[in-house]
Amino acid sequence: MLLKYSKTRAPYFILFLVLVCLLILANNFGFIINEVKIPETLSSHSLFYDWMLSQNFFVNIALGIVMILEAIFLSRLNYKYRFIKERTSLPSIVFIVLISSTVIKNGFSPILFSILFILLTLDKLFSIYKSSKSVPSAFEAGFMLGIASLVYLPISCFILWLLVSLLVLNIYQIKAYFASILGFVSPFMLAYTVMLYKEIDVFDLLNNLDFVFTEKFQLPNLNYFQISYLAFILIITFISIFHVLNAYDEKKNSSRKYLLILLCFFILSVIIDFVFKNLIKENILLSFIPLTYILCHYFQLRKHKWLPELYYSCFVLLGVLVLIFS
Repeated sequence: MLLKYSKTRAPYFILFLVLVCLLILANNFGFIINEVKIPETLSSHSLFYDWMLSQNFFVNIALGIVMILEAIFLSRLNYKYRFIKERTSLPSIVFIVLISSTVIKNGFSPILFSILFILLTLDKLFSIYKSSKSVPSAFEAGFMLGIASLVYLPISCFILWLLVSLLVLNIYQIKAYFASILGFVSPFMLAYTVMLYKEIDVFDLLNNLDFVFTEKFQLPNLNYFQISYLAFILIITFISIFHVLNAYDEKKNSSRKYLLILLCFFILSVIIDFVFKNLIKENILLSFIPLTYILCHYFQLRKHKWLPELYYSCFVLLGVLVLIFS
């Protein structure tokens, strides 16, 4: 029953998203009342750390708006490209549950802003398929990924994913790859110009990144609900990936390419989590973008309706329990 209502496109789900986002902010980020607490480890790889630290009220407001836009944009991408076949608001609900139940409890992560620009990158990438404007779209995709990396520098690793995605889309024009790289570095060039004007020591800022390689990894303290939820997410992730691969040959060529791009993003995000273990608490939020669509593919298209209904109900219930008791 819960899954059935979540699949609808009723307007009241937008109101639900707004209310949930406000509750998340009130619970985890001290919405309006308390100051935003940014973890010290984030200060060295966010170029806007000082600004975010000084603008507590506005960062909270902006974060709430951005999270709502991200949730809605996830559903809009599926409306536009139809890689889950059916138009549904389910991606918005799944994303909100994932974010609200696993968001960093002790502070603010700039990666939450970067997610919006990664979604815009996906939109530009998907629009390249069978388009006569592949070079401008490749530049725009690289530019959006560059902005996301400017906000949260470790995302710069995903330039490899961007180039692989162009291959998946059968783009063989060399100038499209150069355009994507040029678009990627453009925000950094603009930021570097501003920093020179403001007399900010850029190289001293970048030297602080050595903690990524030198700092010892420490497992976060998790309670019973969090451990159970993460274990459940891991199980349904494997089930959903198997379902996507099993239905791969039945899909249109465009849907295959879109899903393959999402799977590549998910695989790379997992690899980065293992390589840079000190950033796993922040980077895991990146994996929620493809994971949202992977889970929705299973929840929406599984033929035996009672099993997805059971998994989805457990998914939402455990997410709520984690949000309440963490």
